[in-house]
Amino acid sequence: MINPMHRIFYIETFIYYFRGIDSCINLINKCIEDFEKHQIENPTEEYPIDIILNSLQDFINFAGNISKMLWPIKKEELFISRGKEFRELIEVEDESILKNRDIRNAVEHFDEKLDLYLEKFPVGTIYPKYVGPYESYFNECTHFFRAYFTDTSIFQILNTKIEINPLIIELNKIRSVMAKKVDLPD
Repeated sequence: MINPMHRIFYIETFIYYFRGIDSCINLINKCIEDFEKHQIENPTEEYPIDIILNSLQDFINFAGNISKMLWPIKKEELFISRGKEFRELIEVEDESILKNRDIRNAVEHFDEKLDLYLEKFPVGTIYPKYVGPYESYFNECTHFFRAYFTDTSIFQILNTKIEINPLIIELNKIRSVMAKKVDLPD
């Protein structure tokens, strides 16, 4: 059990992660609004899309850190009990999308994934970065280093595709429950 006097330090950690998530989402939304407002037809060429892709990668990293707070990597009793206590406190089920290690590992172990990806370098059309709708001409010979498909809200990094909207919904649910139970600031 977490010492009640220590709980504030865990809460501060969650606050940091949620504020980071907010910053990422706000920046992504602003950039996408700019696309629509200025009717940018090819954001890859006409707009610094690194802002969106970097923010999405940071968002996944923050979400992954929340995942680790709830489902620790190390199986020592201290860590397991902390994760269990917070999952119970903020009513997070084991079916939560945040429990999916593939999401967290997509960015956490990126260096290793990049080594493996480049070892079997794909043949076909390769987009180092892309933001826009998933086009009908994309096929199994189309590869993305990092991409965000605006029509489906899917972020792709190498061969891993991550649905962003379900993550946002789950994180908002966790934040809402946590705010009621531990006086979490907005």
